[in-house]
Amino acid sequence: MRTYLRVRSGQGDEVTGEVVREQPLAVYVNGEKFLMLLCSPMDLEALVVGYLWLEKIIGGLDEICRIEASAVDGRAEVTLARSPRLTNPGPTRSGPGLVQVGRAGHQGRYL
Repeated sequence: MRTYLRVRSGQGDEVTGEVVREQPLAVYVNGEKFLMLLCSPMDLEALVVGYLWLEKIIGGLDEICRIEASAVDGRAEVTLARSPRLTNPGPTRSGPGLVQVGRAGHQGRYL
């Protein structure tokens, strides 16, 4: 909960409530930095698993040996049963909320 100033119809009121927050998350796959993204600091493991599946880095949960994500550290570590080919062409901006660092054989694209 945070206190902030809400302005409506020219009138300012101090209120307390939830505020949306974004923070960077560095994702490492098998010890290699894979990508950096901005996200809300909740359900980080689900976010990382979904991203890896969507990008066809994994085909299913059985390919993940270990996953740990910490909103405090801004870091997610994933250990896969196999080593994907991760390329690192340098930072590629791909729109608000995501800076790709390395991709598994993909060229950068807007998400």
